[in-house]
Amino acid sequence: MVIVFLFMSMCLAANAANSVNLFGLDLYRVLAGRQGNIFFSPFSISTALAMTYLGADGNTALQMKQVLHFENEGLHESFSELIASLNKPSEAYKLITANALWVQKNYPLLETFLRDIDRYYRAPVNTVDFVSDLDNSIRRVNDWIEEKTAGKINNMLTRDDVDSLTRLILTNAIYFKGRWKIPFDEKLTKKDFFYVNETTKVEVDMMELTEKFEYYEDDQVQVLKLPYAGSSLSMVIVLPRAGVELIELEKDLTKERIERWMKNLSETRVQVFLPRFKILERLSMNETLMKMGMVDAFTDRADFSKIDGTHMLKIQNVIHQAFVEVNEEGTEAAAATAVICTDLHGVGTSTGEKTASRWIYGRRDLTLDGLNVSKLSEFGIGNWHRGYQRFRVRMKWVCEQLVRVRQLDDPSKIHHRDAIRDVFHYGQIVRNENVGQIVLPFQ
Repeated sequence: MVIVFLFMSMCLAANAANSVNLFGLDLYRVLAGRQGNIFFSPFSISTALAMTYLGADGNTALQMKQVLHFENEGLHESFSELIASLNKPSEAYKLITANALWVQKNYPLLETFLRDIDRYYRAPVNTVDFVSDLDNSIRRVNDWIEEKTAGKINNMLTRDDVDSLTRLILTNAIYFKGRWKIPFDEKLTKKDFFYVNETTKVEVDMMELTEKFEYYEDDQVQVLKLPYAGSSLSMVIVLPRAGVELIELEKDLTKERIERWMKNLSETRVQVFLPRFKILERLSMNETLMKMGMVDAFTDRADFSKIDGTHMLKIQNVIHQAFVEVNEEGTEAAAATAVICTDLHGVGTSTGEKTASRWIYGRRDLTLDGLNVSKLSEFGIGNWHRGYQRFRVRMKWVCEQLVRVRQLDDPSKIHHRDAIRDVFHYGQIVRNENVGQIVLPFQ
């Protein structure tokens, strides 16, 4: 059985909705080979990645555009309309979505990026401290997700997803609760078998309802549209015919085929048997998105220079979690997505040592606070203006760590040249939280 939530009142946001639908179908086909249930929100994943795409450039942006079907002009304006449409109040059901950014303290983002994130995605910027207060930073993000999903998505992010190299997290959350236009009678619900395939069956609480609904059938599928109260939202159920394996149907599940089914729906008296069920699904999306063609965003080739003006960010993790419960009264569903961006030229984390990979760039002499640092050029290549900007950011980070190591209360007490002296004098400074040192190897 394939279930599709169909949001019917989104014509004003056709571009974004089309992108979400196409990406959702592509993602479903990729995930369909897994064992067990599949449940996810293509809207939530697409929205979180659309915010990230706003800051992408070059080949990174091109790959995201192709995988996410961001083909249309006015994409971000269309997402803005889609978000407004979803958040439009209704007495018949509850449907809300929200976005937010979580930025490392003192990490600068471009004003143009912040302006457009607010303009199109209404995403407030929250300052956190992944470096010095990792657990509390994770808790704040998780608390926000839990609040926006009415408590259905809990503790989504962990230390396995976020570390002290994390610089930015872009989050989306969506929540829905609606009653059936024609509810099922609880008295008719009974234990029965649900056939996963021709040879596998499981015992479930089977709901039953006989009524007129929009319905379509052919030699491969039966398609049923169950409306929620208010009639603007519906659940569409696709059931393979006897003798047709679900995997066969999934291979040919395209937008055009679904549109053909929807066009041919007609009001028919139907006896409906639907399992009462609850699903909680958590997906780590990195490998899946790379398999779909979005590769560079996760590698050192990532270009998110429209976020911070540098090439220092890549996607560390994309985490998605979704919940759905279907019963006699209706449906409750929630989902959240977090795009976690890390410093791809970063130094150590509190959970282990990581290598600084040629993060200092330079081609000519430059002076920082009166100290000649021309020999930095031996550690990398690239535009020296970019190298200067990266160097200043790095030295600021090193100074902050030295404040902690030396137990000082004022960063100004450590001059940049002190940090440089420590780095060059020792070759590498080993950072270990237990002994108060810093890992800063040059390789």
